[in-house]
Amino acid sequence: MFNPRPQDAPIDTQAQAQMKTKLDQLAKPVGGLGQLETLAIKLAGIEGTADLQTAKRCCLVFAGDHGVEKAGVSSTPRKVTWVQSLNTLAGHTTVASLAKANRCQVKVVDVGVDHDLSGTGVIDKKVNWGTQNMVTSPAMTRDEALQALQAGYDVALDSIREGNQLLLVGELGIGNTTPAAAMISVLLQIPAATVVGRGSVISDQRLIHKTRVVEDAIINWQPDPTDPIDVLSKVGGFEIGAKAGAMLCAAEHGVPLILDAFYPTPGQF
Repeated sequence: MFNPRPQDAPIDTQAQAQMKTKLDQLAKPVGGLGQLETLAIKLAGIEGTADLQTAKRCCLVFAGDHGVEKAGVSSTPRKVTWVQSLNTLAGHTTVASLAKANRCQVKVVDVGVDHDLSGTGVIDKKVNWGTQNMVTSPAMTRDEALQALQAGYDVALDSIREGNQLLLVGELGIGNTTPAAAMISVLLQIPAATVVGRGSVISDQRLIHKTRVVEDAIINWQPDPTDPIDVLSKVGGFEIGAKAGAMLCAAEHGVPLILDAFYPTPGQF
């Protein structure tokens, strides 16, 4: 069973200093490459070397459905989760196109899709057939939350053992900006309205409803902000947990990881 623990290897400051020296000695103005130099120094600290290794990379796309989608928080139908899972494997999505252009492998991982994807090429790590509606019950059990974390960790570890030197993580899950907003609201102790966004370009009226759904779920289950697994289990999602597990694995093994973004309401967070 998944057992969270601190990162074994801290950022290597000596490698960062070596990378800065290496960059400063190139035939260019000192700091002339701007943020690219900052990124190179950061990567050196993660990898523990000034000889960066990012040639072999893999994008992990975790997919899961959400019971809260049935509460009317999204304008997109649930089936899009499994349809886009298959489209991604077939190379017909934005992430697949970008990955191909950058010579990056893509893996799609089912941790909670409400559809049978067996035999399709999607990696089967299904914890359950979607979460519960977090307004009427906790999204999942604590054991399921741990399973989701473990699933992400295991897929990331397999990818690292295959020789990947850089990992990227993303997700598929209709309605998943609702639990994402709920988790941020709880963990950062800020009002839900600050982080609930339009997600699938919903109307003003539905945005108000979505915000109330998040507020009600938090009030109903009182997730503990000092216990991230409790937060995940009460108002989270399987693919969100899997992404966290992959991040922990990458950190533990000194492998850089690029994270897909979460967009709250513009100008509010």
